[in-house]
Amino acid sequence: MIPTLPSAEALAELHAQALGDLAAALGEEETIDALAPRYAPGGFGCHEALHATAMAARLIREELCFHPAVAYRPDWFGRAAAASALLDALHERIEAVHLPAVHGESAASLPPDRLDLAADCAAAAKAEPERKQLLREIEQEAKAEQTSPQMLREVFAPGSLGGYEAVHAASVAVNLVDAEIVGHPAIIFSPTWHGRAVAALQQLEALLEAMRDAHESSDPETF
Repeated sequence: MIPTLPSAEALAELHAQALGDLAAALGEEETIDALAPRYAPGGFGCHEALHATAMAARLIREELCFHPAVAYRPDWFGRAAAASALLDALHERIEAVHLPAVHGESAASLPPDRLDLAADCAAAAKAEPERKQLLREIEQEAKAEQTSPQMLREVFAPGSLGGYEAVHAASVAVNLVDAEIVGHPAIIFSPTWHGRAVAALQQLEALLEAMRDAHESSDPETF
């Protein structure tokens, strides 16, 4: 199941706001038009955005999707998987125009970049079997160490130290995506790139809020 995604209208409004904020942050002698070439495909600015997107997608997969506290909750896993899929789609699109530009080649043969968040999240919609397989592997590993499935759930339940690991990972992911991707000029200059980044951030923010609520409302004696 794909979590609710933002509308095109909402994304357009956020993009206009991001462009306005970027323009307001510039000095009196610098303009958006003068700044844009520094972040165009083929340059260091665009490469920063490409690298940050790859790092964030990897962090979400390894520290959230594969974390037992998230894997035990289909709704949490769905949001983490959606964020990862959106960032993978963003990375793929940046790479498709950036790498040819690095080598002095044209990306004109690429089809127009149309924002279709549901299509970008298609992999996340099919991730439920992966979640179940991950849980089987986690529980088999625990069994080999003579840990029961129930004890394993308690170790990673909201309110536990294991559960808090996932809360912290989600917080790190939110900060990384917000500061280094959504707020990056190379991303802001493209409405479609910015749309994917914002959609991923919203999934992570909703995940973090749900995790914090569960953690804070749990029995403190589970520590």
